Amino acid sequence: MYKANKSQLMVQLYLELIRKSTLTREEIKGIVGDSDRTVQRYINDLIKFVEHNNTSLLNEEGKFLFEINDDSYDMDFINEGQVRKPMIVRDKKALTLSLKYSETLNKKYVLILIKILLDTRALNENETLKVINHLLSHLCIEDREKIYNSIQSEVRRFIELEAALPLIDSVWKLNQCIMNKDILSITYFNLKSKKRNLEIAPMYITQDEFYFYLIGYNADKDNMTTLRVDRIDDYKIITNKTDKSRFKVDQVDQHNELGTYKNRTPLMFSGQNERITFEYYGPSIEAILDKFPDNKYSKLESNHEHYKVDINASGRGVYMWLLSQGADIKVISPPSAKQKMKQIVTEMHRLYE
Repeated sequence: MYKANKSQLMVQLYLELIRKSTLTREEIKGIVGDSDRTVQRYINDLIKFVEHNNTSLLNEEGKFLFEINDDSYDMDFINEGQVRKPMIVRDKKALTLSLKYSETLNKKYVLILIKILLDTRALNENETLKVINHLLSHLCIEDREKIYNSIQSEVRRFIELEAALPLIDSVWKLNQCIMNKDILSITYFNLKSKKRNLEIAPMYITQDEFYFYLIGYNADKDNMTTLRVDRIDDYKIITNKTDKSRFKVDQVDQHNELGTYKNRTPLMFSGQNERITFEYYGPSIEAILDKFPDNKYSKLESNHEHYKVDINASGRGVYMWLLSQGADIKVISPPSAKQKMKQIVTEMHRLYE
């Protein structure tokens, strides 16, 4: 009958700790023996070994990760520039032994981030899988396996957007331009694929309704301009001081700060800010309040199940969204907004005559 020696038991204990991240005292006994003195000796020796060697653990990096159809993709990226230094932590109250890393992620946070990433579809399939694999690589094998198995169906049926271009590098480089306070000359394709050139001071990058957007100050029009990152064909940094002097970014109205701008700009269409009041007859006022955080609302006196809502919004995206609510919304002011809704509804009616 085979009997493992002390060195082999130590390796077995270490591998099991790597696999599960945390072991109870009973699980340790199942590996090294029932004696409390033996268990304590193995624990002490293992702690000394880890502290002395300061080892970088590789946790079977290829296991429970998704295959990516990209020749340039290298699994070595997982450990590039990273040293995952282990540390063994004893919990005397819970009677457990845990393996912790200097660089690791909470398994619950990883699951939430992956779910959000898959739902937004903001990245193409290859980049989505790269991010997922990177997140999973920071977990112990047991947790990685659990999350891997729970998202397999979503990953297998993931459908990328029609114009699914690589975006991670573009978003990073544009963000660097923002941090450097650069002024950019941009070549851009609009909704109708019409090419145009413009100069902006990039201020924020945000993600909304599938897409990443670059929001910047346009000195020629003295307003904020919204550009979809995947429609930016090219850009260069303006270095001429005379050209840059037109962009007095520090004087841009604080109302154009990203949080405020997003709260007022559904579907990310730029435009004039306006206060719109409407009555809401739908089943969930929360959906309205979540879409337009900058709001005031009250129950209608005539019917306490319905609401009067006042929102601060910008651009034609607000009308697109209001119309998507069908007969649950009736715009009552200002007159210009009410007339615009009537005009759009009339044009829609003609389509079905």
